[in-house]
Amino acid sequence: MKILAMDMGGTFIKWGLFDQKTFKILKKGRYETHAQHHSGLEIVWSMSRFAQEMKEKYKDITCVCSTMVGIIDTDKYIVLSPNHTLKGYEGMHIKEEFSKYCKLPLYVMNDVKAAASGELKFGCLKNTKDVNAIVMAIGTGIAGCPIVNGKIYMGATYASGECGQMLVNNHLYEMHYSVPALIIRCEKVYGRTLTGEECLSLAKTNVPIRHEVNRWFDGIIKGIMNYIYLFNPSYIVLGGKITEDKNFDVKILKQSMMKLAKKPVSSFEHVKIVKAQLGNDAALYGVASLTLK
Repeated sequence: MKILAMDMGGTFIKWGLFDQKTFKILKKGRYETHAQHHSGLEIVWSMSRFAQEMKEKYKDITCVCSTMVGIIDTDKYIVLSPNHTLKGYEGMHIKEEFSKYCKLPLYVMNDVKAAASGELKFGCLKNTKDVNAIVMAIGTGIAGCPIVNGKIYMGATYASGECGQMLVNNHLYEMHYSVPALIIRCEKVYGRTLTGEECLSLAKTNVPIRHEVNRWFDGIIKGIMNYIYLFNPSYIVLGGKITEDKNFDVKILKQSMMKLAKKPVSSFEHVKIVKAQLGNDAALYGVASLTLK
């Protein structure tokens, strides 16, 4: 028997086919979201059609587990609030819309909370007990998920950890420090199209790019510091494709943070900053694990 896990992102829909007994990914892939051309509703329909195609190809798929961007009521399967990177589906009844093309049982979870669950159960936090941690995803947007005493903290209205929505100088935090924000600043000084990873690489030799990358890292560090002040965690887990790059150095990040740290300094000395062990598969593992309840 198999589980189809899907991870809705602002750029790509990632998917993984899990063996239900071993909980190993048998096959995985991705396709473009085209969020700039389609509403959130249309994207959910496309995910439903894809799930049905996979069901026809793999007859032993028993259910679909999918992450959703934004704030999701995981009891009623309703989109309470979309994030700004993927609009047009606020108030959607997810199961109702998904079932229009695919009748398989459906489980859903917010994308970053799913990634946190994946790291907690199968990744870098697997061998911890009653851990207090923050999982922070840096990508098309920025979001986080608190883990309190070894459990995902959902919040009173499923909205915990939405650090990307924090106001910084009257602007959303993720508008300044997401990967697209970094790319826009670097492209202005470099004069051609870049990826986030290229920005980090160019910073080693190109002084104007290094200035922009350092500004970006400074914003990331301050966001992490605010999380530490609020939650006093033992771990900060950083995820997102750009964090997997060799030039995204968490040791340097920690050193820079210590230079800025104010009392209580012990909160910052204590915390371990690590990269997500499961990488871009973390959310797939986390949402698929909903079937283990």
